[in-house]
Amino acid sequence: MLAFPTKENTMTNKTNDIEEIKQAVLTFMKDIYPVDTVRNLVFDAYQKNPESNKSEYWQLILKNFQSQQENVQPPQRCLKECVKEEQQDKDYKTEIVNGNSIMIVEYIGKKSSISIPSEINGLPVKEIDRFAFDDKNLTSVIIPDTVEIIGEHAFSRNQISNLKLPISLVSVGEKAFSKNKLVSVCIPETLTEIGKEAFGEAGVVTSDLWVIIESKDDKNTEITVVDDGKAAVITGIKNAERHIPTIIRGLPVIGIAEKAYADKGGIFNGIIPDCIKFIGDSAFEKCSFKNLTLGSGLQSIGKRAFAGCSIKNLVIPKSVTKIEDETFEGNSLETVSFEGDIISIGKKAFFGNNIVKISLPDTVKSIGQEAFAKNKLTDIKIPPGAIIGKDSFNNNETAEEDFLVKYSGNGKSIIITKYIGKESNLQIPSQIRGLPVVEISWQVFFSNTYSKSVSIPDNVIIVGNSSSLNTSSKLTKIAIGKNVTISEDGSGQGFNRMAQIHGSLQADYITFGKIYEKNGRRAGVFTLSTEKVSIKKQSGTLLMTKVLWNFK
Repeated sequence: MLAFPTKENTMTNKTNDIEEIKQAVLTFMKDIYPVDTVRNLVFDAYQKNPESNKSEYWQLILKNFQSQQENVQPPQRCLKECVKEEQQDKDYKTEIVNGNSIMIVEYIGKKSSISIPSEINGLPVKEIDRFAFDDKNLTSVIIPDTVEIIGEHAFSRNQISNLKLPISLVSVGEKAFSKNKLVSVCIPETLTEIGKEAFGEAGVVTSDLWVIIESKDDKNTEITVVDDGKAAVITGIKNAERHIPTIIRGLPVIGIAEKAYADKGGIFNGIIPDCIKFIGDSAFEKCSFKNLTLGSGLQSIGKRAFAGCSIKNLVIPKSVTKIEDETFEGNSLETVSFEGDIISIGKKAFFGNNIVKISLPDTVKSIGQEAFAKNKLTDIKIPPGAIIGKDSFNNNETAEEDFLVKYSGNGKSIIITKYIGKESNLQIPSQIRGLPVVEISWQVFFSNTYSKSVSIPDNVIIVGNSSSLNTSSKLTKIAIGKNVTISEDGSGQGFNRMAQIHGSLQADYITFGKIYEKNGRRAGVFTLSTEKVSIKKQSGTLLMTKVLWNFK
């Protein structure tokens, strides 16, 4: 029997007067609204009309309901307070939620292939309750774009193989689609909450489940399930202008496969989530993003993983101990720092960037060929004992003290490539940046039209054509230190040449390097002298100026 509210000031002694009418209302409404609804309806009527004739009031309600008049509806207050009002519509048991939407409580139909309606009784279907479709022998299901929430185990223990979730969906509960026969799942980008093992249980799902993360713009992400169904790896995308997901089908994303994002243009926000443990070869090659944040869980980065991108600044997390070949080649890197104990750096790992300063951890044992070549390095810290590959620090030419200089291949000494000053008396330093100058290019002299004298320090090698020393029109004095080596290329016109007025005396040319060798490679000063000579020929006498370098 329907019980009225018990407020004494509301009910007084009028309850018995309308008991018969009350029961008639209940009888008529019981198939439409649950008991609680009727109770709230009656209570609401009493609250609004405490002094009215209750019998006449409810007679009017009953008459209008029986005549199916649409102008008499349950009070809105009743609908809002009744959070779960049970209804039954053909194949579905439902509840009204907040008076404005439907939650499917249970599927009671018999079909194995179903299309869930978007509306029931004029209200949108927004929620599917936990266990609502559990163990119903379903082989396929279409979920409407109105559904926002799917509860725990909602579709578990069925035979569903292919699944496309609606773009309206924001939450999927734990094990919502577990114990099915899923082959592919299409998930909207709007889905932000995915419960544990939402699309399968460890040991039950197949390892080749194909999952697509589908945005409203049809930008898709493909994955492969690994580790016996316990994790996922991103294997490919159609467009990468968004974040990297951390969870797919209820499983953590642990890796980015080979070429997964390669050559896809603009890339998301440049953040690699902490859950990512490995990045495959060429995974992001030729993508375009300036900022890159590597997650703390990252353990390995493949060859050319970030080659040809536009990265400017980089921090290698402490979890990474090895940089593979060409990993960051051809970026715009200006700064690189290492948080942990890097052991090895592969060949051309940082080749072709704009790095100015590099400080390698003491743990580094090997540096590959051209690892830091073709940058703008002016400051290098290399751990003692590290094995350094050929030309690891080559082609880092920058200006320093009126010279263009670069590091030697092992990064432990300096090579002077060109003089860019205007000093009359050029003093070549023995050290630059605290490192010994070991080599001087012939360009230092070839392009020098200002200096009258030059002083070369001890223990250097002059590489190139020594005739370049004589191309300076003003150079008249050369001071050479101890243990200087002049490496000739064999094509020079020579230091001791005949500056001729007419004719040619090429047979008399001899390179400065040969003069230096003939002099026993002794340290000392060479000064320029000239002598007028006459050479008789059949056609007449030629006047020549003989140029000589004299040693003191």
